Amino acid sequence: MKKELKVMRDLRHENLNGFIGACTDPPNICIVTEYCNRGSLKDILENEDVKLDNMFVASLVADIIRGMLYLHDSPLRYHGNLKSSNCLVDSRWVLKLTDFGLQEFKKESEDFPHHFLQHDFRLQKDDEVDCKCEGLLYISPELLRCYNSSIQISFGTQKGDVYSFSIILYELHSRKGPFGENHGLGVSDILRKIIYYSQQDGSNPFRPPLELLENNFDFVRDCLEDCWAENPDDRPDFKTIRVKLRPMRKGM
Repeated sequence: MKKELKVMRDLRHENLNGFIGACTDPPNICIVTEYCNRGSLKDILENEDVKLDNMFVASLVADIIRGMLYLHDSPLRYHGNLKSSNCLVDSRWVLKLTDFGLQEFKKESEDFPHHFLQHDFRLQKDDEVDCKCEGLLYISPELLRCYNSSIQISFGTQKGDVYSFSIILYELHSRKGPFGENHGLGVSDILRKIIYYSQQDGSNPFRPPLELLENNFDFVRDCLEDCWAENPDDRPDFKTIRVKLRPMRKGM
């Protein structure tokens, strides 16, 4: 754990939420980070009073990409829990990524959503999953399947982060949650469709409905489809994503 704490102290970037310290003495175990007074990106997207024009969205996307480029080149190598509630916004409307690293510190928490998939997911109660596990909708299919089958792997991958980014990008443009309206499907229904997808069925992998983005740019839709590809090897890295989305804002 000391090694993890040192890595966290050494990470410094404008688009990462600054790590201040941690209390590791039970029962008062906690992580202390910088305070971002505008809340999370999720809060902003759910606030109808906040208007998001194209330049504002482009700025937020650019902040996420810059933060992820730094993380992927850092000793951490991946985020592992990228979602809109882990994108914080400060008083200057700068987006900062949070809740990365310290996996050994966090993995024993009962609230860690992966615990819900370490037993047979089909036996979980729908209301329990829907209440606590909306964050799982941002996790890539291959990682969901590993957690569901109790395969011991790391808590994230770079390609998994790219998938998570695509869900946030979709959420930014639709403002209807990570999977849009989806005809009333609950979190548990969506997770089942993702986890138990089989190419042998001849159907497409279950993803957010692109028809909700009918007025958006084609390059955004193309980037979404590339980033949430079923095969992780088919997903671009963040350097490529930055190029793909450059038309959103000159100089991004």
